[in-house]
Amino acid sequence: MKANAIGLILFGIMTHASAKVGTWHSPDHKFLATCVPRNIDGTGSRLLLSVTGKPDSKMLLRENDRWIEVSWSPDSKFLALTDGSDGHVTDIFLYRVQASDANDTKVKLMSLPAFGDIAKSAHTPGIRADIWYHTPNIWTYDVKWEFVGWADQGASVKLTKHSRASKDEYFKISLKPPADLSINDAGMDAPGHPSTSTPKNTHQ
Repeated sequence: MKANAIGLILFGIMTHASAKVGTWHSPDHKFLATCVPRNIDGTGSRLLLSVTGKPDSKMLLRENDRWIEVSWSPDSKFLALTDGSDGHVTDIFLYRVQASDANDTKVKLMSLPAFGDIAKSAHTPGIRADIWYHTPNIWTYDVKWEFVGWADQGASVKLTKHSRASKDEYFKISLKPPADLSINDAGMDAPGHPSTSTPKNTHQ
């Protein structure tokens, strides 16, 4: 019984982590990303996105039992979400964020085994967010993607891939869409969309 109790305690430590709470205004101060604890004991994270000064516009992008980190692009067009939902796995999602004329609330989810749900596209009165890019092979064990920073005034993003099976790899992802791709109609499965292509290893 004592051994089982110790095992349960260790399991709790391994699968939960204190939430990284805080608020992050977009550089143009139009939008607000907020991280709050998911669980009553203060663990886990819930990422909410809203129009600044309009609490009723909040939308839930992602929640997990560990931590989430975010970073706005310098031009306020993109929000980088780093999902640390497992001690051995980290994935990154880049959202295109823009104003919306919609009067209702709608969320389209992407669901994966073990990983759970994340908002693929969502809008509430005044704001819309769509996944523009995500790191390949979501929820790959022992692969941790690190958000390094923005480049080219927010037109590109730098990422590092940490894997136990190989050396660190460095990538620079262009966020510019093809000329014939409307920003308003973009979805993560659209032909030619950045999220469907393999990241380019820059070997920096």
